[in-house]
Amino acid sequence: FVSAREDYCLISLQCLSENLPAVLKLSSEIILNPLFSGLRIDRIKDYMSHEARIEDDDAVTAGHKAAMKALWGDAGYGGSNYGDQKALKSIGKKDITDLYRRMFSKKTAVFSIVSDMEEKAVVSELEKYFAGLSPGREENLVASGELRLPDDRNIRVVKDQKQCYVSRVCPLPPLTGRRYALGFILETLLGKGIGSRLWELRFKEKLAYSVNARASQMARGGIFEAYLETDRRKRGMAEIMLRDVMNDLLAKGLTEEELQVAKVMSKTQFLRANETKVSRARSLGAFEITGLGSEFLSGFFNEIDAVSLDEVNGFIRDVLDPGKALWIIVGPEERASESGAGRH
Repeated sequence: FVSAREDYCLISLQCLSENLPAVLKLSSEIILNPLFSGLRIDRIKDYMSHEARIEDDDAVTAGHKAAMKALWGDAGYGGSNYGDQKALKSIGKKDITDLYRRMFSKKTAVFSIVSDMEEKAVVSELEKYFAGLSPGREENLVASGELRLPDDRNIRVVKDQKQCYVSRVCPLPPLTGRRYALGFILETLLGKGIGSRLWELRFKEKLAYSVNARASQMARGGIFEAYLETDRRKRGMAEIMLRDVMNDLLAKGLTEEELQVAKVMSKTQFLRANETKVSRARSLGAFEITGLGSEFLSGFFNEIDAVSLDEVNGFIRDVLDPGKALWIIVGPEERASESGAGRH
């Protein structure tokens, strides 16, 4: 599995521990001697264009992309992982080769391995097969650019479909361990499953097919999304109710009892998200690269426990501030009677 994330590129391999030496040998031959031919690059560009179209067909993904673009523009985190036609046309073999030389070096690469093999044996195999990595140099490869609030806070993505995606988006500050924990608590409290604040809009109010909240936390900042998918005829009321849920949390904050419940639920969500060896390996690598350190995986519970009531309520007031919020709507062309139903 290979993926370009906001702060790093991920190459993920899964095998039996007994096969690790053979897998490392084969993967090192591919990584250390990549084929950058014009024909292959053109094929990859075609594949990326295809994947971008598939990505845009999913309303949740399209809404997330629109939010990132609105807050980050053309720099840093603002672009799609698959780029666009203009960007793809401008990328040549030299650009790819230069990026490869910068990224794949002993100074920048992080190996995250979860296995029942002894650590010494794993390190020995890595040194054997990846000794050919270039020495590299100390440099910051984290995305450039600064998060900014757009003039137009109502972003519309028109799609010919019966359903509407409605999202309230707020910017997040640069990443620290405590902010990661606070963002995790907020997304769990608002949108993770039965009992979350948004669940009532689906279960009781019958306004949504699905509800969710997501804190996308990157090194230089991020976005918090509270969203739902609803019938186009219910979009206006869904906007109002989504806004009211978030404003109610903003105005009242949490009680100590609610915070303790949210902490337990956050720990449960974190355990589920990192249950498998693959997910743990990815989290270890991501935490290391984004500056939290690989030890954050085992220290997450301590960070959650250390969050105080005043701290979480202050975070809620700062993040959910209506003056910083955007509306992202993905769906069919808006009728005049539906315009701006809940965007305040």
